[in-house]
Amino acid sequence: MAGITKRVIYKKYKLNFKNLNRTQNYEETQLDGCSNFNVEDLIEEKQMNEYILNNLQKTSKIDTEIFKEFYFEDKSINQISKETGLSKSNVKTKLHRTRKKVKELLKLGGF
Repeated sequence: MAGITKRVIYKKYKLNFKNLNRTQNYEETQLDGCSNFNVEDLIEEKQMNEYILNNLQKTSKIDTEIFKEFYFEDKSINQISKETGLSKSNVKTKLHRTRKKVKELLKLGGF
């Protein structure tokens, strides 16, 4: 289950999170290498991103930051460990627990 959640988060939300930060207009959003562009999919993914980010703010600040740094900023476990002062195993545990929360959030949100 964690592997599935990780792949879904990484593949679906990573690109769109970057686009979400750059622009608020769907017309201005560009997807690199996507020839089968579908506006409805983009809107749904943006809504999922916003839903996840809004609900992640209810978790602890460090868990949210670790999650964002790993999935959206492409930082490694080692980098995050050094920056936060946490052990690698602690960072992995926090990522696992946050992925679990995201999965539950997606179910509750109907995604």
